[in-house]
Parts: sequence; C-alpha cells; structure tokens
Amino acid sequence: MIRVPSTSQKGATYELRWVPDGGFWYCTCPAWRFQKGPVDRRQCKHMRMRGIGHKRPRAPTKPTKTRRPPFMLLGQWDGDAAQGWWLSEKMNGVRLWWDGTRFITRGGRVLTHVPTFFTKALPKGVAVDGELWGGRGGKRGSKGFRRALTAVHGSGVPAHWQQVQFVAFDLPMAAPYTQRYQQLVTLAKKHKFRVVPQHLVRSPRDVVQALQSIQERDGEGVVLRHPVLDTAYTKGRNKHVKKYKGRSPKK
Repeated sequence: MIRVPSTSQKGATYELRWVPDGGFWYCTCPAWRFQKGPVDRRQCKHMRMRGIGHKRPRAPTKPTKTRRPPFMLLGQWDGDAAQGWWLSEKMNGVRLWWDGTRFITRGGRVLTHVPTFFTKALPKGVAVDGELWGGRGGKRGSKGFRRALTAVHGSGVPAHWQQVQFVAFDLPMAAPYTQRYQQLVTLAKKHKFRVVPQHLVRSPRDVVQALQSIQERDGEGVVLRHPVLDTAYTKGRNKHVKKYKGRSPKK
C-alpha cells in the first residue's frame, strides 16, 4: 500500500493498493473509483505521478475460446408422477463447467480472470458441472444472477468473486445420477466445495411445496432428476432431468 496526499483537499490522503488476484492497481480517490471502464484499465493522476498504471487504456483483448463443453440440458416438468425422483433448488446464476483446471461457459469462453482463492478448493483433473451463484434476492433470484454476471464479465476484482460461489450439482460420467451424486458429495467433502442438496420426492405435492418455499425466499425454481433412468451424463436435452419454475402442470 502507498499513501498519497490529495492535491485538492488539504490534509486528505488516498491509498494506492496492488490487487494480486486481479493483477492491477487501484486508488481510493474519487477520480479512480467513479471512472468508467474495467478496473484493470483505469488510471488517475496519483498513479501517473508514481509511474503506476497505463499512460492510455490497453486495447481490449479477445476472450479466450475453446470447444463448448457437453452440457446436459433440462426438460420441463409437466406434472408427471415424480415419486422417487431427486429434487433440488434451481439456482439463478451462470452455468459453468470446471474442466479440472479452469472454468468454461456454455458458449465456450474460458474464464481467465478468476482469482486463485476462488478455485483452490476445486478438484484438479476432474470435470464438474455447476452454477456460479450469487444467492437469492429480487424477483426469482435476479439479484444473485446479476452478481454472477458481474463476476463472469468483470476483470477479476476480488470483491466481485467474494459475493458469489460455485455450487456443483453433477459429475460428467457414465453412471446413474444417484451414483454420480454420491461421488460428487465424497469429492466435495475432501476438497471443501459446495454441492447442491438433493431431497427425495414422495408425491407431486412435495414438488409444489418445495417450489413455494424457495420462491418465498426469492429463489427461482426446482430441478427434478430420475435416480435410475438418468443413466449417464449426456450432452443435450435429457428427458429424465426436468425444471419447474411455477407454470401450471398439465396434470
């Protein structure tokens, strides 16, 4: 940290701090804090006086792209019998694929700016499917969704990533979901990352009551998974994995 005197307010001082996870300097002065643009491209006169920052903004770099991950997609629950299915909260966030070393979006964008403190608990060399979640709040979790978007499209600001968490819900492997989930829980206990809780459905009424409870707390919806017929993690739409956000079931 470097303390610098204000040139406009007598006795006032500002702080220049280095953010190692984001790889940039920031200043506590109003000119830096209220400046538009990514934080790693901002500068102010206090930085220029000490040779910190950039003389001009860097040209924007193209995002790193890779092959799109083979995400499994959800169908829509229409009121069919759901006894014996697994039920979990549908989180309103950004779907991410952890490939064992990095996060990848559904569009194939590699997140290169994720702070190291956020990924250190995730397993190395193991693919995990999950959601970057910023909590509930707003209409059906809209506030949490905005927090997740800010982290994904930002420049690695630690404060943005401290407001979200990666919640895992599946392991891409050839096994029924119950087995995949058990292995995921075991992995999470070892590495200390979060897994979405699963609850057994005993009647369609359980689905409606769970949805009501989640939405009363500003959540989005529920996800239903067949414990046996969901025989393997497969790419594309899976009719044995369904979402429900409150539309009237057909039955």
